Amino acid sequence: MTSIVGICLVKNEQHFITWALLNAVEFCDRILVMDNLSADRTLSIVKDIAAQYRHIELFSVKDGNNTHKYVEQFAGSATWIFRIDGDEVFDPVGLQELRTRLVSGEFDDYWLIGASTIHVLGIDFEDSLAFGFTSPEAHELQNLYNFNAIESWSPGRRERLHGHSHIAFRPGYSLTSIYSFDDLHSWKTSNFRAMHMCFMPRSPLDEDVSDKQDRLGTRHSVADLRLSRRIKRSVSKRYAEKLDRKNLRYAKGELSSLNIETFLRPDVIRQYDPEFDKVVEVIENISRARKDRMNSKTSYLTGSS
Repeated sequence: MTSIVGICLVKNEQHFITWALLNAVEFCDRILVMDNLSADRTLSIVKDIAAQYRHIELFSVKDGNNTHKYVEQFAGSATWIFRIDGDEVFDPVGLQELRTRLVSGEFDDYWLIGASTIHVLGIDFEDSLAFGFTSPEAHELQNLYNFNAIESWSPGRRERLHGHSHIAFRPGYSLTSIYSFDDLHSWKTSNFRAMHMCFMPRSPLDEDVSDKQDRLGTRHSVADLRLSRRIKRSVSKRYAEKLDRKNLRYAKGELSSLNIETFLRPDVIRQYDPEFDKVVEVIENISRARKDRMNSKTSYLTGSS
């Protein structure tokens, strides 16, 4: 029997963790949430959600780079691992349709599934629209892993789902065995759709997104920081500061505006996060500022005319 296991590593994800988990909770048979010493309300929010949804399991981890061990046990089993990040919100309606297709075995020949993705610069909640950079021009989120396609994946102390060189594939599978929803579907017809909030602050502890910070947003992943430290040691600080994975991967192509009506569940979110209205206000303020810059013919990415 095919099962879907969500794996979620969080650290100070207060703004979007409720939205991310609630949109995915019906899709997954189990969700493993690992809190990496959050200093905001992330942990208390997840505890409240886990009290309602018993298939959510909560762990406290001191080292985010030692979390892959939580998924190693599923290698070789009929399990799809669904990576849920604190800044990635999926369409719950599409996920329910995708679940039926996954369980039926339709995607068993693939190792990885890529989602139709918008890297969000702003949201109009009233009209249910998000604008930003979209796949396939910008990098798609590849969040569904077929663990029946591998014999083992034991990279040692690594962040969960990192260290691809340590994967032992079963015959017929490889790193290139990828199904991309963008290849055959539009945003409207895709069952696997994601809003990536990488250009938004993810916690009140993040710095405000000002004009100077607007290009990058406010957060780097564990892998980003680790690579940056290596570059600083081996080259120089000047070159390390040029490291900008978000721009290289996510800020590509023309800006698009897409309907996100099925993503929105504000009434449900408020049950677990009564401060979500403040998050909406933050997003709307940032969105208006960015649209004003675009309308004034100022380059969004560079800040130059």
